[in-house]
Amino acid sequence: MHSECPVSSSSMIPALLPGDRLQWVETSPADLRFGDIVLYLRGHVLVAHRFLFKRRKGGRTMLVCQGDALPYPDRPLAREALLGRCVAVSRGEKTWAVNRFSNITIAFLTMAKTLLRRLFTIVRSRREPDANPS
Repeated sequence: MHSECPVSSSSMIPALLPGDRLQWVETSPADLRFGDIVLYLRGHVLVAHRFLFKRRKGGRTMLVCQGDALPYPDRPLAREALLGRCVAVSRGEKTWAVNRFSNITIAFLTMAKTLLRRLFTIVRSRREPDANPS
């Protein structure tokens, strides 16, 4: 069974735009694939971000996600916060199925952007200030 919810933020641009409607199905963390767009609860806020990976923290499985337009991943979330996976997007009168291959490609680009940003920050912080000739 599909449920539907609206997109209300710009954190997933260009894949999702404010006003888009997401169709989603319940899923378990075991069924997630790198790049899937997942829906989860962060407090009382419904979030749709891209799933990147799972990690263990304190003996618990945590999920790491990131909005395509955001510079850094979200805080890891407990598997219990996961509601489901996006299977289709509607924009205006058009609806299309979410393609897992495209999700993987966009997820790689999202992770590469994050890694490059971190690398740039490290390089910039290690740079010695230019010497001022007297």
